[in-house]
Amino acid sequence: MQPVYRLLLSAALVPCMGGLIPHPASARQTTLSGSVGTGYDMRDRTYEKTQTKSTNDDQQKIFISPTITLLSKGVHDSFDLQYTPSFNYDFIDDENSVNHSLSLTGQRMLTSRWSLSLSEHYAYSDDPDASTETSDSD
Repeated sequence: MQPVYRLLLSAALVPCMGGLIPHPASARQTTLSGSVGTGYDMRDRTYEKTQTKSTNDDQQKIFISPTITLLSKGVHDSFDLQYTPSFNYDFIDDENSVNHSLSLTGQRMLTSRWSLSLSEHYAYSDDPDASTETSDSD
């Protein structure tokens, strides 16, 4: 075999043989999922002996909450994005409202024993009780 052909053959085979050497793959697994929740919220007026003026705090709401979750996992990191709008209807006030909830979580493995995690939760609502609620999820 002539030296030129031998050089071309070895140049073509070396990258192919590199695939036989074991090394970690940098693959990502990305999952998009969704769910729907519904519920009924009823709050009755509270009566206190020291209360001087009457308030109408009654509330009867029905709500539907679709959730969209995007989860992306890599070899050394993961990313989670969750969005939940909540569509509410109040029977007493005959009003509609929409609440929004957005959650972001990221994690990066620095070494086999050390990791860095960041998370943030955003809520937008006209109801002051709804914007202070927090949800724990693993």
